[in-house]
Amino acid sequence: MINIAIFGYGRMGSAILSLLNEINDVRAVELYERDGSPLVGQEKFGIIIQPDSEANQTQADVLVDFTEPFSAMNHFYLAVQLKKPIIVGTTGLSKEQLDEVRNLSKNVACLFAPNLSLGVNLLYDLVKLAAQVLPKDYDITIVEAHHRHKLDAPSGTAYQIARLIETQKGEKPEIHSIRAGEIVGEHRVIFAGPGETIELSHSASSRRAFAAGVVQAVRFLYQRQPGLYFVGNALGLR
Repeated sequence: MINIAIFGYGRMGSAILSLLNEINDVRAVELYERDGSPLVGQEKFGIIIQPDSEANQTQADVLVDFTEPFSAMNHFYLAVQLKKPIIVGTTGLSKEQLDEVRNLSKNVACLFAPNLSLGVNLLYDLVKLAAQVLPKDYDITIVEAHHRHKLDAPSGTAYQIARLIETQKGEKPEIHSIRAGEIVGEHRVIFAGPGETIELSHSASSRRAFAAGVVQAVRFLYQRQPGLYFVGNALGLR
């Protein structure tokens, strides 16, 4: 049995806990929220939410973070201190923070996961192939949409798609972000050329797809040697 601690009881935390009810080899033993959060002390899925300040006593085998950039970095430092692997699903980290993640991952296994969906990670490969094959006179645009509560825009997934295109074309494509309603997550990559348009897209209908990716990532990262890993490694795409 692999025991995990989840940092951030939000939409993703709830989706992970719901899925774990159907899993027999991974279980959540601890939930954490920021000190002072009204959620601290509440019971969710049979687990009492604890404040971050008590996380240094964690008995988990793997840490899972879905919070916000500042908190995510604090949890990363905690993982290094405790020598426990960590999955960072938080997006919106700055370049400086990402550089720090790369540096600290020399001391602990880290899986950096802006998007844990199998479909999105397959989309990355398809976008890269299209950018390799299509001529330079094709205009490329990314359109992404998420729920109104999402803090960062563009999304981490959109940034990753843009980086893949830039490595092939030498310039970044335009990104258009929509924040509305309760949209789980949609990404469209439009290649518009002379006389034709090619569109690659992914739409998440529920967070279950991401939660399933978390479970697979936990299995992959458990007892893994220090280093920086990506979702493609965990899902068998790399």
